[in-house]
Parts: sequence; structure tokens; C-alpha cells
Amino acid sequence: MANKSSLYGNVISSPIVSFNGGLDTRIPQNAAPNTFNDATNVSVTTQGLLTFRPGLKRWLPDTVDTVFEMYPVLYNDQMYYFVCDDEVVKFCQDGDTTWTTCGGSNSVTRNVRYTFIQAENKLYVANGNDKSRYIDLTTMDMVVFVSVTDPSNAPTLAAFGTGLTFSATPTGGCPYPIYYSINYNGAIGQTANSPIVTGWVSIDRTDWVGDNSYGLTVTFNNTAPSGATSVNLWIATAASTGSITNSDMLMVANALPIASTTFADNGSLQPILGGGTAPDDNSTEGFVATYGCEIDGRVFLWGIVGDEYALMIGGDPGNAFDFTPTHNGFRLVMNEGTNYYPTNLVSFRNNQSEPAWTMLYSNTQGVSKQAVIASETVNYGSLSFVVWTMTDQGRSVPTASSPYAGFVYNNSLFFPTATTIEELTTKPTNFYVLSVTNIAIPITSVYQSISASQLPNIVGCGIDDKMYFSCAVDGYDYNNIILVYDYTDPQNPRWYPWNIRQNWIGVVSPPNTDFFLYVSQDNHIFKLEQGTVAQDENSEGVPTPFDYGATGPISGLTPDHASYLAIVQALFYVLDVIGEIDVTINYAMASPSGLLKYKSRTKNINGPDYVVGSDGNWSDYQYQFLPSEMPLLGWGGNPIFNPADTEQPAQSYRQPVPVNEVVNEMQWQFASNSFASNGPTAATFRGVSYEGVNIGPKGDIQ
Repeated sequence: MANKSSLYGNVISSPIVSFNGGLDTRIPQNAAPNTFNDATNVSVTTQGLLTFRPGLKRWLPDTVDTVFEMYPVLYNDQMYYFVCDDEVVKFCQDGDTTWTTCGGSNSVTRNVRYTFIQAENKLYVANGNDKSRYIDLTTMDMVVFVSVTDPSNAPTLAAFGTGLTFSATPTGGCPYPIYYSINYNGAIGQTANSPIVTGWVSIDRTDWVGDNSYGLTVTFNNTAPSGATSVNLWIATAASTGSITNSDMLMVANALPIASTTFADNGSLQPILGGGTAPDDNSTEGFVATYGCEIDGRVFLWGIVGDEYALMIGGDPGNAFDFTPTHNGFRLVMNEGTNYYPTNLVSFRNNQSEPAWTMLYSNTQGVSKQAVIASETVNYGSLSFVVWTMTDQGRSVPTASSPYAGFVYNNSLFFPTATTIEELTTKPTNFYVLSVTNIAIPITSVYQSISASQLPNIVGCGIDDKMYFSCAVDGYDYNNIILVYDYTDPQNPRWYPWNIRQNWIGVVSPPNTDFFLYVSQDNHIFKLEQGTVAQDENSEGVPTPFDYGATGPISGLTPDHASYLAIVQALFYVLDVIGEIDVTINYAMASPSGLLKYKSRTKNINGPDYVVGSDGNWSDYQYQFLPSEMPLLGWGGNPIFNPADTEQPAQSYRQPVPVNEVVNEMQWQFASNSFASNGPTAATFRGVSYEGVNIGPKGDIQ
């Protein structure tokens, strides 16, 4: 054992004074000194110090059922908060003690994940179970859609002009089949297809001259039903199975005026391949969408039950929830029959860094695509209509695993995959070409402990240069952690964990007040607020302490861990301590056989007890100290400390942990102990210094 008293004149310090490398769960012997290998409920400050996460603070009333997304709406300069609960949509405002049930035809499936999409003072509900419905924010009533009757008759055909012969039956002079049908657009969707008319012509349609010298007049042969807004025309020139079906019929003209009864087809219009095939089913009461978003005032829905390859595109401003061609809405069918299904749609950019609506896909082979969604206008005589297209960007990216966690922040697109979390962005080193970066390499073992069944339930959001991912790690079947990707220092981003059970996370940014994160937990909704003691409130405002801490890397004096230190002590520097904080050094000594044997030493730092102030309120935050760079994340000012004889301020400590051994590896641990404190604790870990005499590699020489 080293003689402590004889070493003072030669003692060196091997300090670790920053933890801005964040969580790195890879092999601890190879981790950087500024990282930590394991952690619970910690944050890293902008100065690279370790402290505890924000606490849960009671906020909105409890719900009856499990609550997922809570959607904030600013309407008429007032904030409203919406949830799906107990088979209805409800809302409340700050300070309310109960939820108010929306009126109208208010009904939703209970206890399923849902998402809200807002546009034009309407709040659409998508949950993968219910047909289209929305809350009208002007009345707070739910609106559902009325069915439009399907067309019952097939169109009729007749040739016009000279040069083309038509026959209702095949003849030697008319050997080429041609098929037409129609359907109607309603307020949100389309009717089923009409019966299909079959005819034969003397010239294959692909060879028509297209100059109106000849063609076919299609008479719709149906009276427009109540609620119909426009007409679509469908066409085919071959039956794939020998008998014509709706799956052969492609859209050739859309959103024809509802008053029109005929259409003169001269062959110049080409079938709209992205419009899918003629519908078998009536969607005028809406469709069952699972996911959705709003971009530039236009609403998009996908995950359509029974139509999984489709992207439903809302209409022009004023008609955001009309997904029919009447107001330039569209049903865009993408990659039909392949292994690619739409997962995430965001407003991002294309390969040329031009603004674009970008779609990512899921795929059972682990490979996705990036595609751009755009529209173009087709003119036909006095008519014009809008066609939407998908353009593959020629880029293979990892599969997007969750439709709730793909989001754009600060010119980057973040999305979780089956094995990691990716960032799609441009960088100077890549000549500003879009490239994919795996940002979760340091926490691979944590992320890859997420069960495949839980990947679609990851929820993500970003604010204030931090990205938050709610996940179910370690095989749990519910989200039990928030992984924080802190990008406040772009040159040195870092991860750290907040161990909070939750169903959903999101950002609320009311006007004229600070933004904050909210957490849905079972049937409770909390806001996250940085206190100066580590405690969470329950839904009644009763606080409960939570513990926090971290374990550092296994470090040596040199990268090869071959230099030995006759260590006198490990000196821990801990700031603003309340309650008991335990600091530990683990260290290794090589035995003659070469086997590393690990030992540990622990000291308890006993700061002042947490004492509740005398001014009342739910949990009385009067005895709290906010680190200068950890502002409150929610409404309310910083608490004021008014010390009295029984309320001592937080204190800072330089705590030595004696060792007096010859070692070649050291590892620090820092942990709160709320049980021993009999109450909440607080501390900010500034650093640790391993102090002793560097004796070089002599310990390895035998």
C-alpha cells in the first residue's frame, strides 16, 4: 500500500472537469474522459456539469382513460388543450379542474393511440379506428361526414368526328377494347366506382392523334347525387385478368364540374398513374386514417386502413379537409404492391436543398426511401385539374420506424429506425448534399434494447436545441425513458437519459410565456419543470423524491492504461448540495497473474436537509435553488429562497475519498440517496480528480 504521508511532495492531479461528452454506453475502458457510462435521471448543463433532470409538475386534470397526445390550440387568443378520452374528444384550459366534452356527433374509439391535425379552425382526429371526423373550433362541436350515393349506371359511349369507328361489340373493324367509368366526389372522399362500360374502337387509343378530329363522347348516364361536388372519369384499354375490374381502371380526368354530363375524350390525356385505381368502396363518409400532419395549410393523411399505400392530400386553402380533386385534393398511391409503406411526411428539402414535402417509408428489409411529393396542373381545353406525383430521390436511408417521431428541427430531419436514430441533413464536409448520420452511436446498446413491437410507439419532438425521444427500452412494453439529444453545442452534441414512465411527450409554447415539455403518464398530464430539488409531483400535487446519478468511464493515466498511479485519494467537487449524495471511486489493480481486480470506496456527502417553506401552496417550492443556466421550463417565476434559522442554504463540497493503493484504472460514481435523506436531494457534479504519484508502467514489470 502506498504511504500517503510520504507522497505529498510528488502528488499529481488527474482531473475530469467536464461531462459534455454525455452518455456513452459502449465499453467503459475505451470511453472518453468527459463521458459517463451509465446514468439515471440526469442532465448535462451548457458548461458540461452533471445535474438532475426537470421534475414532473401537476398541470391538467386527470382523464378517465389512458391519455396519449394532448394537443394545444391557440384560438381567439386563448389556449385550449384537447384529448381523446372516455369515447369522446374533450378540452380544457389552464386552471380548469375538469374536462369539457365537445358537442356534436362526438364519438371516438377509446384507449387507442391517436393524433390531432389542425387546419382552418378544424381539429381532425386520426386513430386508425374511426372514419373521418373533426372538431369545429368555432363551435367546439364534432362534425362527421354524410354519405354520397354511388352511381348505379355505366356511362354510354359514342364516336365523334371522322376517322374513328365505335362499336358496342367486337368486330373486325373495331378490334380494340376500351373501358370507361365514373364516380363522384363528396365533401371529403369519393363514391365507389360506377359500373364499367365496354366498347371497341377501330384505332387503339394510344394511337389517337389527340387533336379533336375524332374521339369518344362519354355520357355519364347518372344524375348527380345529393352532396356530390364533382365527377371523376376512369379509363382502361385492357383487362388484366380477361374480365374488366376496378383494379384495371385508371383516372384520366378528375374534378369535372358537377353540372357536366358528358366528356369528349380525344386521346390527348394520359392516365394519372399516381391516382391509383378506381375505388371499390365509398369514402364519402371519410376513411380510417392512422396518421397525419399539416404542412403549409394543407392536410395529409396516411396509414389508411384498407388502402395502406395511399397518401390522402387535402385541398387548397379553404378546403384543407377535402381530399377529393374538387379543390385539388388527391389520393396519391405510392409503391403499390411493393414492400414500402408511407411512415413519415415532413416539410423538408430535396437533394438540391430546395424546399420540398418529403416522405419516408417503412420496410421489412430495413431499407427505406426518400421521396418528394409535388403537384402539377394538367390543362385540357377549357378544363384544368391538379395531379400529384411522387419523385424518388434515389436515396436509400434506414427504415423510419415510428410515425410519431420523425420531425424537422434546425434544418435537419430526425427519425428513429430499427437500430438507431438518424439525422438527415447537409454538411459543409459533404458539399451541402443531403446525407444521413447515425447520431445514436454512443447509446446503441440502450436504443437496441427496444423491442421491435415498441418501435412504432417512439414519440419525438424538438425545442431549444434539444431533441427528445420517448422510448420503451430494456424490453419494456411501455415507454419508460426519454432519451435527450442535446445539441446546444453543435460541435459537441451529447445524450442523457430521463427515466420517466410516459405515454407521450410534446412541446407547448403559449403566447407571451415560456415554452415547456409536457408528459402524458397513464391518465395524468404533467409539465416538466426544472426545480432545485429532485422530486416529481403526482396529479394531486404531492411531491415524491426521485434519485439520479451517473457512473463514469474506466480511465487510466494514459490511453493504454499502462501507467500506474499510487493514488492517495479521489477528490469529488459537488455544488449546491441538499440531502445526501454518495460519491464512489472504483479502481483496479493488476495481480501477478495479470487479472484485474476491482475495489471501491464510497463517501457520503451530507448536505443540509430539505425544509419546506412556510408560505403554503401545493408542494411549496420556496426552498429551491435554480442553477443559473437551468431556467424553469414552464410558466411561473423562479422560486424565492427566504432563509431562516431552520432553513440552511445549499452547500458545496470538495469531498476526498481516500484510497492509498497502486492502481492503473479508476472510475467515478455520483448518486443521490433520497432514502437516507428522508426527502428530496439536489446536487450539481462539477468534477473529480484522481490524486497521487504517477509511477509509470513499473507496476507491469515482473
